[in-house]
This record gives sequence, structure tokens and C-alpha cells, in this order.
Amino acid sequence: MKKTILTPVDYSEVSDVAIAHASEILKASKGDLLLFHVVKTSKQLFAAQRKMKIFAAKVQAKYPEIMVKSLVRIGDVYDDIGNAALENNAELIVMGTQGLKGFQIITGSRALKVVANSELPIIIVQKKTKKRKAYKNILVPMTIDKNSKQKLTYAKHLAKYFNSKIFLLPQYEKDEFLRNKVERDINFSKQYFEEANLEYEVASLKEAGDDFMDYLKYSQEKEIDLVVFMNQAESAYTLFDTKVQRVITNKSNIPVMLINPKSTSFVSIFGNYSGQG
Repeated sequence: MKKTILTPVDYSEVSDVAIAHASEILKASKGDLLLFHVVKTSKQLFAAQRKMKIFAAKVQAKYPEIMVKSLVRIGDVYDDIGNAALENNAELIVMGTQGLKGFQIITGSRALKVVANSELPIIIVQKKTKKRKAYKNILVPMTIDKNSKQKLTYAKHLAKYFNSKIFLLPQYEKDEFLRNKVERDINFSKQYFEEANLEYEVASLKEAGDDFMDYLKYSQEKEIDLVVFMNQAESAYTLFDTKVQRVITNKSNIPVMLINPKSTSFVSIFGNYSGQG
């Protein structure tokens, strides 16, 4: 079965960026790109389908290495993105935002549900995100949150798929007990990636007043192409209240893969995964 990525389309520049990223991911697997658009009423459906057909043909011509499909339905884009992805056997969602202000406009409380409740990982790009032929440098922030190790599996398969280097950035903890836990997790991660024959680098543990600024500065220094981030929020309404929102809407416009701990299956676009590593 071919691999499928779903990308919501609103015909904006940020949609074009998301499509470019999705197409690069799919090229090696020769998978399908599903362009998804939602209208509010049946009166809008026919015209929207015609517009999408023309748009999909242009995308197909631009990315001949992949198969471009399209879907237009009546509903609410925020409620239907996840459903459409699952109904069409998509394994990843690639979508766009336009920085903090635009992100609030695009999302609101309903769209937070799209991300927070997604059974699939989501890669979020911004309007000014550069097109990347591959995610060569992948940043994995290491925290003490539960389920944090789950993102190591995603990072491993991404790195194997793109022949990437992984950069581990530990969270500084003043408390000795917590600091020791972070160090144990780092040692576990090093062994994990060594066994997978992957190149990696670990940042030095240091005291910092702002974890987010550490992520941003380190990402710029290492020319990071993708941040793999685990969502630890327990509800859609707290998902973007602190560092996750700031990382997603970072001023460096670095794409972010956001993973929910509830996800039980890995994106087989990047290799087979049973959910355990």
C-alpha cells in the first residue's frame, strides 16, 4: 500500500510551503499526497471541487515524482482534518501556520483539538519556512516529562530515512534528582542511537533562564531543519500555553513535528514501527 500524507489547503502561501515539505517527504517512498479542503455549504461544493481539481493538477505537474489526490467536503476544517486523514489511511499530516498571531487566527480552540487530539503526528510549517530537500539536522529536546522517550523512535526513523544527524538538547534542572534523571535519559538516548548506527550530538547541560531561548539559539547555531517535540498537555486548551506554542511559532521558522503520547502507531512512511521502538 502506498503511503499517504494529508495537507490541508486554503490556497495561501503557507499551504504551498506545507505541500513542498510533504512532497519532499514522499519522494523516496513514491507515496500519495492528499490535498484537503473544506467548504461550509453544499452551494459552495461544486465550485470548490473545480478549483481544487485545477490546483491539484498544477501540484501534480510540479511534483511528478508523487501521486497527488484531492478531497473537498462539506464541514468544518478543524473538525474534519483528523477524520479525513484516518478515513484515507494517511500516516502524517503536514500543515501550515503563520507565526503566533496568524496561528491564533488559524487555530482558535477548535483547531487546538486537531493537534491535541490527533492520532497522527503533525509537521507544522510557517509561511517563511524554507523548502528543504531533506531534514538533515534534527533537534530532539530532552525533558523529564513522561513519554518523552517516545519521540526518540520518531527521530530514529526520520534520521534513517533522511540520513540525518540528531542533536539532543537536554533540559537544565536545578534539582539534583531531576538533573540525574535527565542525564540517565541522555545516556539511554546515546546508546539507542549508537545501536541504530546514527550520528548524534549532545549539547552540554547548562543553567538557563529560558528553555525556549536555548532551543532557538541552539537551532540557529546547528542549522536545525526539524524539531521533534512531544506534546505533554492534557487538554487541547493548554496545548499551546507555554513552550510548545513558542517552539511551533519560532522566529527562525523551523518546522516542528508534534507528537501526542496517545499515538500508538508510527508513520511507516519513515519505516516500519510497531509502537515500541
